[in-house]
Amino acid sequence: TLARREPGTVFVDFGFLEPNVLNSIIRRAQAGEQVPEGIGGQLACRVALNLNTAAQLAQQLNQLLQAVRKAQPAEE
Repeated sequence: TLARREPGTVFVDFGFLEPNVLNSIIRRAQAGEQVPEGIGGQLACRVALNLNTAAQLAQQLNQLLQAVRKAQPAEE
């Protein structure tokens, strides 16, 4: 845990989740069932970013997700 937090800094935690757990949660959510409020995982690293860098990361991730969605075949 970082003891000092600077104004204008965003902390992003990256971690690992078991794929089976994630798939189970997705299935439950799609079925309209209650999903857990939290899930266990393993923290891989924590990155401190300034606000501009965090905004650029968010923009790049959104562009990536949009490209993946477009590449997927339409659901029937």
